[in-house]
Amino acid sequence: MGIFGNRKQARSGAPRKIAVAVIHGIGSQAESRPANSTMLSFSKDLHKRIRKELGPKSFDTQIVWREIFWSDVLAPRQMRYLEAIRDKVNFRSLREFLLFNIADAASYKKTDPDAQSAYNMIHGRIRDVLRELREDTDDDTPLIIMAHSFGSQIMSNYIWDMQQATTKAPTPFERMETLGGFLTFGSNIPLFLFSYAPENIQPISYPGVKLPDEMQQHYPWWLNFYDKDDIVAFPLRETGPAYEAMVDSGQIDEIMIDVGNIFTSWTPKSHTAYWRDKNFFRPAAKFIQQFLNR
Repeated sequence: MGIFGNRKQARSGAPRKIAVAVIHGIGSQAESRPANSTMLSFSKDLHKRIRKELGPKSFDTQIVWREIFWSDVLAPRQMRYLEAIRDKVNFRSLREFLLFNIADAASYKKTDPDAQSAYNMIHGRIRDVLRELREDTDDDTPLIIMAHSFGSQIMSNYIWDMQQATTKAPTPFERMETLGGFLTFGSNIPLFLFSYAPENIQPISYPGVKLPDEMQQHYPWWLNFYDKDDIVAFPLRETGPAYEAMVDSGQIDEIMIDVGNIFTSWTPKSHTAYWRDKNFFRPAAKFIQQFLNR
């Protein structure tokens, strides 16, 4: 039997699985959305490196890895507008950059229940992937979220909504109640909190309340990786007293790392380097390994 077994799987002798969901940040991620969430696109490099760190045999038998791909939610609307103004403006490439980057963040805001809003459509993608992960695992399977850049704000909102919801998702897994770890890298969460007074900012609380005691990862359960040269990445502690308390208590671990190569590590281009850098993928693999060892 595998080290990581639950009641149902322990009886059958099968090793218990760990679910990993990875979400990207702003900007176009691929020419088209992958056919399903098991097909790797933006997380391909990270998947390859963590698989090697954990060992292909352990990884392939115990890790269920899926991508949350959402950039295509807004891309058609952005492209339609760009084409409509083609003959009215200059600097198309720069405008395209703004539309496919800044507009992503500007368009993502909570609205009334409208299936066509960016907020609801992106959260729908998360729900779909969580349901697929649940179908491949079990109700109490430990879940680890890895979120890059603006994806960390999206996932923080999603977890918050689950924790405040009056209408609950059907299983503990889909309610994020087996979320044992939240790894953010190149996160810009603080940029979206300035509309609140610091003392009124409330972060998500520890989600994994339905995990068995030995698998609960209270200290730390949230790892926030950032490169000081990455101008889109920010530490969390200084956003307000509640975040400060979580860092000081050890629930959040703020980890400054250096990512990128000799040409990019000291520049803002480091923002896209986390996916391939050992200073991120090795501690990420080590965090996952902790669950495998329990």
